[in-house]
Amino acid sequence: MGGADVSWLSAPLLAATLGAWPTVDYTMELRLDEKEHAVRGQAAISFRNTTQRELKELWFHLYMNAFEHERTVFLRPLPTGATGSRSARSLGRPGRTEIHSLVWRENGPENLWENAAPHSPGDPQDRTDIMVPLPLPLAPGQSMTLDVEFETRLPEIVERSGYAGDFHLVSAFYPKLARLSPSGAFDHFSYHPLAEFAANFGSYQIELNVPESYRIGSTGSLTRQKASGGREVYLSRATRVHDFAFTAWPGFVSEERTVDHVQVKILLPESERRLFPRYFATVAAVLSDNGARYGSYPHPSLTVVHPPRFAAPAGGMEYPQFITTGDLGWPIALGAHALELVTAHELSHQWFQGMLGSNEYREPWLDESLATLAEYRYLERTFGSGSLLSSPVLELSEPAVWRFLGIGGKKPNALLSAPEYGSFEELARTIYARAVLALETIRRVYGPELFDLALRDYSEAHRFGHPTTADFFAALSGRLSPEAVDHLRALLEGASAGYRLANVTSDQTESGYKTRARVELEGSLSLPIQARARFADGRDQIVSLRGSTELTFDHHSPLVELALDPEGSLFIDPNRTNNQYRPSHALRQSGTQSLLGTLVVLLLSGLFG
Repeated sequence: MGGADVSWLSAPLLAATLGAWPTVDYTMELRLDEKEHAVRGQAAISFRNTTQRELKELWFHLYMNAFEHERTVFLRPLPTGATGSRSARSLGRPGRTEIHSLVWRENGPENLWENAAPHSPGDPQDRTDIMVPLPLPLAPGQSMTLDVEFETRLPEIVERSGYAGDFHLVSAFYPKLARLSPSGAFDHFSYHPLAEFAANFGSYQIELNVPESYRIGSTGSLTRQKASGGREVYLSRATRVHDFAFTAWPGFVSEERTVDHVQVKILLPESERRLFPRYFATVAAVLSDNGARYGSYPHPSLTVVHPPRFAAPAGGMEYPQFITTGDLGWPIALGAHALELVTAHELSHQWFQGMLGSNEYREPWLDESLATLAEYRYLERTFGSGSLLSSPVLELSEPAVWRFLGIGGKKPNALLSAPEYGSFEELARTIYARAVLALETIRRVYGPELFDLALRDYSEAHRFGHPTTADFFAALSGRLSPEAVDHLRALLEGASAGYRLANVTSDQTESGYKTRARVELEGSLSLPIQARARFADGRDQIVSLRGSTELTFDHHSPLVELALDPEGSLFIDPNRTNNQYRPSHALRQSGTQSLLGTLVVLLLSGLFG
């Protein structure tokens, strides 16, 4: 059996040495059968035991088996009765992955798959999480090579991966080892509709055989190798990634440009050719913005795929060096920024999960909330208060939609695992909206500069390191006060924070005017804010406050406005319409904006990966 003898190392040195080695590398030869909508593959998986424990078994994810019938974990109704799928499509032609052989190269010709568990633990209806016992233990520091032959039949696309007509988006299609954690346990789980992935970093070298009429894109740097018999062979190489995906369709048009040090390839349907400039502008801006905030993009290539409308469920998903987008069918001519939003969100995932490797199943907020925050920072800088929609008659901001979506809900705790939410709507309310309101609130209340430095510390210290929520809070503690960190944790766990003005009076006195107001705390947390009184002579009086209190202002000219949190720092305040008082009229929320915001929420609820 392969692998170096590291038994002489002390325990701390052994842990450091093993932790520095990559855990798993994949070399695969793949052939796309465009008529059968199948991928036939041969793989050599080089796997190292980078822990201090013997391994007596392996765990494989066979994600495509989620689509072999409607009773799998992914497709069955959730315990609440809700459907977990984000698309409205039901299963057409099923999909599945079959393993023909699994051989431990250094240990003889035995087909280990013959002893594989028949189904996921405790669930005979699901085959997405499979254990394979080893005939001999794999010692700490020891390596093995697994030779695998497999075939994956793609489903008619329901969500993320599959085919529609002659379009193919091929992801989660190969036998993939579950992540080996430092404890020596595999972090394995069934493919769940509310969750995504967790895997070790490694290298991928893929030989991809496709029909010559097909245009393709993939994870990694892709080069054309040869053509023969009406087919073409491409080679893709990627390092320090934890997954591989590709797309193939004869209807794509493509453009490539070098953006900074990154070779960017964009694939669009012919009918969407006009969108190339918008895509390249968005990608360039997000690569620059996120690179400055969270550390530079470390890979040489990036592929952006805009699926055709008939394959829309393939859009809005992230993979290493490869993202799928879409525009939701929003009317671009009316000023909707859906293309920029989806692209910025999925590209931001290259940092938050892609380069960090947090666990999307157990801690979904660590990638989705942080990617949404990064997306918002780009949209705000680019489009200002109309970050979602800018038109001559209406501007709509993303935080306005977050408030519609994120305030309320049955499970406001963002620190739950994905399966603990009762539906995708509940997860979206909490992870995509409420948690981002909490993050931006703490950022603005306690100092944007310090918060941004802490987020960069987290991103750089844990690059390729599989961080957890504890690591995130530790990074914040290095820059922010204990109070700020405690308040963020409380908000993420479901605490509320807001204020309202009550009983405002402004009376004339002998020396001028006296204004009195009652400030009432709405919520369980009393975050520090400011109140600003503005007078007819153009002067302001600003006071700091915390919690319920009485305010008094004396001035020689009359009050024209009293505002709580005038800078808008308290993003998570559920009702900002009661934060402002003007003697001439009461401010009311625009009914048009309320209606449009609700419609946008319905569209967003099925958008992202």
